[in-house]
Amino acid sequence: MKVFRDLSVTSAAPARQGGWTPSKLFASGLQGAWYDPSVPASLFQDAAGTVPVMADGDPVALIHDLSGNGNHAMQSVGAACPTWRTDGTLFWLEYDGVDDQLEIPAIAYGGPLTVCLGLQRYASGRWGAFRSPVTIPPYRYVGGSLSGASSTTVNTSGGFERVDGVPFVGSRDDLYEALLVPAVGVSLDNVDTALHAAGTFFAYGGLCPPGRVFGYLEVESMGASDINKAEHWMAGKIGEVIQ
Repeated sequence: MKVFRDLSVTSAAPARQGGWTPSKLFASGLQGAWYDPSVPASLFQDAAGTVPVMADGDPVALIHDLSGNGNHAMQSVGAACPTWRTDGTLFWLEYDGVDDQLEIPAIAYGGPLTVCLGLQRYASGRWGAFRSPVTIPPYRYVGGSLSGASSTTVNTSGGFERVDGVPFVGSRDDLYEALLVPAVGVSLDNVDTALHAAGTFFAYGGLCPPGRVFGYLEVESMGASDINKAEHWMAGKIGEVIQ
């Protein structure tokens, strides 16, 4: 069962944010990363960045960070590369549920970390997370989901989660169920510095679930207004409108 609490980041959720993009977050020099599968020019089939992604079904070994911070995500093992997919309207990274993942480099954050991503899990018994270190232990994660898990600990990094613009309250299984359809996941106010180490998104360490990632954004010290705008922007990436 999905359980939500009807609280909002701001007093009133705005309409969909026309014209806003994550570039506005980074214009002032904030640290973070932004990966967008709808920008094919940022995707490469090799970790060296010499072979561009050209067509639906190509592997993605490198995705350039569009924030300007140079925090590119990569995978040096060919079999562990997610696949770039498109239906002509939406664009995403497809994860095979075996070993696919991309690694975010270590980033020295000066404030609490916020993560926002568009994702969809496929049915499986594998762990998933919005974000975690590549190497576990330490057992740190945000947006932890697992089929059949009754524990309500979905965050071990000091923050809390939102799904489709609404604060999430429930178990890991509830979060798993909520993500079986395309959704916008957010994790706010994460202060554990274990997340500053080399990390990964969608997977939990080396535990890699099957599914899709439509976009990924992480940034330090993100304000409530920008969180709301990021959620609405990311909703466009999954082809939805959230209130």
